[in-house]
Amino acid sequence: MEALIREAVEGNTKAFGALIEAHQDVVFRVAYRVLGSQDDAEEATQEAFLRAWKKLSRFRFQSTFKTWVCQIAMNTSIDLLRKRKRERFFKPQREDKERETWLSQFPSSEPGPEQQLATQQELKRIQEVLDAMKPKHRVVFCLREIDGLSYEEIAETLGIAPGTVESRLHRARKDFQHRLNKLASKAGSHGG
Repeated sequence: MEALIREAVEGNTKAFGALIEAHQDVVFRVAYRVLGSQDDAEEATQEAFLRAWKKLSRFRFQSTFKTWVCQIAMNTSIDLLRKRKRERFFKPQREDKERETWLSQFPSSEPGPEQQLATQQELKRIQEVLDAMKPKHRVVFCLREIDGLSYEEIAETLGIAPGTVESRLHRARKDFQHRLNKLASKAGSHGG
């Protein structure tokens, strides 16, 4: 991998293409965790690799390429998230097929149409909770609870200390549970 990075630094676009291919999934996942939308995550992924290409001469081999490009993806995604928040007032939010696919991973305990409706409502509440969380907490929460990454892997991916991962995850879990309980009680009082 190091030889490939060195070739890319020298301006070899094929080598950089190979780096993109090797890292596009993890970069997309980081972007998706911040943005919550497949279209926005794809845009952020492209932008992150463009930024990486422009900054490649500054890569110093002090971290892995994966960590470095994921940090770029995180910053790019946060920039896009701020932009989207400004735009949100001007256009309605669209449903996202990948988000629905992701949410469908939560198992239902009973089959049947009534349970399916209840599960669909629960998944919608879960997504509402995730959307309301701070991006830095949502990303850590999803990387751990959904993707199953270790603290060390999350730290490397996000370019933060394992202790920071632990504290963010603790806050994220508390925030998630608090918001979910609040939504559930609100739904219970309205739904009877």
